[in-house]
Amino acid sequence: MHFEQDFIGEHRDVFERIVARAHKVAVVIFVITFLAYGVAAWMAFNEQPWVALILATLAYLFFRQFRLVSLGLARTGLRGETGTAEPLKALDLALEEDGAHAVLSEVENHLRAIDGDVGQPGDSGEPGEESAEPSRRGATGETGEGPRGGDRDGS
Repeated sequence: MHFEQDFIGEHRDVFERIVARAHKVAVVIFVITFLAYGVAAWMAFNEQPWVALILATLAYLFFRQFRLVSLGLARTGLRGETGTAEPLKALDLALEEDGAHAVLSEVENHLRAIDGDVGQPGDSGEPGEESAEPSRRGATGETGEGPRGGDRDGS
């Protein structure tokens, strides 16, 4: 884990703004990417396959980086504002250690925990309860079962 719950709580407004902006930028990236795919398909049907292939490849490469780009643009919008230096520095350090997806997921989990939607990240919940519903446990590999409760090989 990169962040302590108290640190996220102390700078909650900054992290909420970062997460909200990152999601908005991600939506814009999705729209641009799929518009580029549409243009590439149109170019392919208009007998320009090389242009279509190049455009689709560039759109794909852009799409592959959407988390990093969206988080970077979200952070850029907050630079220079008062009270954002410490959380942005912590976010930069976390991004150096781990990928954008892991860092953003951790921040979102901490924010949900603060809101009371779930327990602390990594908590097992109430005494005597399991830490996650069976579908999540199987999907994350905590048990040998697949997402539907059967073995991973389908039996």
